[in-house]
Order: sequence, then C-alpha cells, then structure tokens
Amino acid sequence: MELLEELKSKWQSDCKDKKAAVEMWDTISEQYKNYEMPDEGNILLKIIEKENMIDSNSKVLDIGCGVGQYSASLSQKVSEVTGVDLSPKMIEYGKQNLEKMGIKNVNLFCCDWSEYDISKNEFENKFDLVLAVMTPAIGDSSTFEKMIKSSKKHGIMFKHSRRTDEISNDIMKMMNVDTKVLSRDENVLYAFGMLWLMGYQPKIEYNDQQWNIKRNYDEACEIYVNRARTFTTLTQEKEEKIRQFLESKNQNGFIHDTIRTTIAVIYW
Repeated sequence: MELLEELKSKWQSDCKDKKAAVEMWDTISEQYKNYEMPDEGNILLKIIEKENMIDSNSKVLDIGCGVGQYSASLSQKVSEVTGVDLSPKMIEYGKQNLEKMGIKNVNLFCCDWSEYDISKNEFENKFDLVLAVMTPAIGDSSTFEKMIKSSKKHGIMFKHSRRTDEISNDIMKMMNVDTKVLSRDENVLYAFGMLWLMGYQPKIEYNDQQWNIKRNYDEACEIYVNRARTFTTLTQEKEEKIRQFLESKNQNGFIHDTIRTTIAVIYW
C-alpha cells in the first residue's frame, strides 16, 4: 500500500484555471456538435464487444462525455447511460442531439468530475462500465480513483501519449510552459500502476493517430489563449503575443494545425 500511496501522490493535475478550460471546451464544442455515430470498427466499441463488458441490463458512465456520441451509441445496447462533462455547451449540444434521435435512456449533465462527490451522489459501484475517452477530466490520481470506484465491473480509459501539437507546442514554449502538459506520458504509467496495485489486471493497447485541424482565426485565438491560460497565468501582453503568433500562421482567415499522438487504451 505504501507504493500505491507514493504513486498517487506523484500523479497531480496540471490545470491551473478551470474557468479557462471551460471556455476553451465551450468553443471547441462547435466543431463536435454535429457528430457521426461511431461504427462497429471503432476501437472503443471493438474492445467492449471483445471483452463482453455490457449487455442489455448494463449501466454505463461516460466521464468527459463531450457532446455524447459514445453515450448515444452505447444507449442502443444497454439499459441506461449517464454522461458528465465540464463544458455546459458540450452538454447542451449533446442533449439536443439525443432529442433529435429520440434517445430516452441517456442522462447528460454538467459537472466538474474533480469535485463531484461519488459517495453523496451514489455513484460508487453503480456502473457496469465506466468510460473516460481522451478527456482531461481524468487528470490526477483522485479523479482516476473515483472512476475506478464508480465501476462494479469494467473500465476503459483513453489517454494521449507522445503527442505533438504543432501550434500549441510553439505557444507553450513562448509562455515558458513545459510542453509535456499537453500529453503527460507518465499518466499512462500511473493509471496502469494504480490498477495493478489495487488488485486489477489491466490490459493496454496503442493506436497511432494524426488529425489535421482547421479553425477560423477568431475561434483559434479563443481556443489557444484559453488553453495556455489553463496551465499558466497570462498577462495582457502575453495574450497579445499569442494572437500575434497566430496571425503569423493565418492562411486566408484560417489556422491549420497538425496533431500526432499515440493513444494508450487502458481497460480492465
């Protein structure tokens, strides 16, 4: 247990400004609001099927659900799905999409998972499967432990590792912020280690991905400024420096970015 406690103490959140994080994800929600349902070739759905994690009576928790595409997809196969997210806009769009699709067994609500009381809200050992798919909601040992405790059977977490985000990396360097905050590779080790030391037998898979992002200049400014503010204090001068940098990358009113990452999928 001493080793487990030592590991927990090392896994800490890098987030310094929750308000900036909310504003960033609210802005990003615009690009996700009209989503396509994941098909059977999706990594998450393939693992769930391969490991027989759910059936028609299952209850699922989707942490950092965003606009709820996985919640909506799984709703067809289980009894009920609960989705939580920090961004009010993500939840708003998610609810609108559920209504359009006529899905009744999904409940989405806005909350800060780091402050959510799973005991008071009777989440402990409630769900057959708990998901956390590429979400900063699981950013330290406390939030991960709550994820584990909310499940009575299975869990799946997707985490970025070895990520390069060209625009954000340059901005973080300009702000004297360690670019590792964008992809804490050690968090994958912490998660696996916690599960192992708690008596689980976690499995892990990897998936290399590249995303080409195109955003209009104003939207990009809002996103990148708030992303930087999430990790460090920004003066007006520093904020203007970010905007000037983005202006130098402006191509006919748009900012283009390329993200390369290895997604680590840990499940138990």
